Amino acid sequence: MKERFLRQLQVFNMNQSKLLLALPAFVVAVFFFALAIPNVYTQTYELEKYSTAPETIRSPITIENKQKTEQQLRAVTQAVEDQYTISEDIAEERLNMVSEIYDVVEEAKSQGENVTREEQLPLIESLLTDELSEGLPAKVFLPLLRADQQSLNESQRMLETLLHKYYKVGVQSSEVEDLERRIDLEVQYSETPSSLKSVISDIGAFALVENSLFDPEKTDKAIKSAAATVEPVMIRAGEVIVSEGSTITGDIYDDLQLTGLLDQQRNLLPSIGLAMFALLLGAFLYAECRRAFNKDNWTIRHIFISTAVSLLMITFMKVFSLFGAMEQPVYYLVPAVTGVMIVKILCSERYAIVLAVVYSLWLVCCSTAI
Repeated sequence: MKERFLRQLQVFNMNQSKLLLALPAFVVAVFFFALAIPNVYTQTYELEKYSTAPETIRSPITIENKQKTEQQLRAVTQAVEDQYTISEDIAEERLNMVSEIYDVVEEAKSQGENVTREEQLPLIESLLTDELSEGLPAKVFLPLLRADQQSLNESQRMLETLLHKYYKVGVQSSEVEDLERRIDLEVQYSETPSSLKSVISDIGAFALVENSLFDPEKTDKAIKSAAATVEPVMIRAGEVIVSEGSTITGDIYDDLQLTGLLDQQRNLLPSIGLAMFALLLGAFLYAECRRAFNKDNWTIRHIFISTAVSLLMITFMKVFSLFGAMEQPVYYLVPAVTGVMIVKILCSERYAIVLAVVYSLWLVCCSTAI
């Protein structure tokens, strides 16, 4: 009977010691949760578009504004001009046609010296390629047949120079008509004999075609390069969305909605996560207290000191965090190391290290409040 009573008493003492160790850890965890819950508890507002902000509202989270990012992306990509590739083959082909025209004229003049210029026209038609025959009527060549060799050489040189100048920079389809008029003006104001100006303008208009061709691959590459320069539009945690007294525009309203500041139903997940985190810290402290109680011969005095110091340091950090700002976080001035040193001197070094970890985690929670 006596042995049974002693066993029950021993079990009672063990349960009592476990409760004695668990209670301070639980108190610290609950205290931690109570002071940290405002940091994760997002305040919401009942606001309408174009109303006035009752206070300065900051973003509680960092989030990308995908709508504005896409708007910037569209604006940048739409501003990219179409890319063109200049075809040197086309330019060479058209310049060769001009040379062929003058070669045919010289050949016709040399073969038909004993006939009239009008009678030389059929010979020219027989010497021309089908493309030249279809593009230029035979009567166009009559002024060339009547001109002297020097005038022909000068007109050919001038025409080829003009065409080469335009082909070098590229001729787009939308520019052809304008460049034809420019060729005509340059010919009219040149020293070319008046009898040749009209035919040279006609040959120039025939020889001038599009040689700057749309390049889809280059255009696509330019669009991708421009898109790569667009940075995501971010709303940073702590960033002022709207100042007190300012009008809530459509963009501001969208930002408030995006950051969850207009939600009527509160999100409980942050609170649940904080509760789990607080319980985890409490379990951590309980395990260390139990180890110290069994191996380091801790007493109630050690437990009281470590618990009191923890509650005091946590309170200091919370109070200091209320007077800080994003630019001046004064909670870094909290003498947390002092609490750790007190526990190290009066309790144990191992438990002091544990509390240093707890204080650093609490400091992180304080920083989210600003």
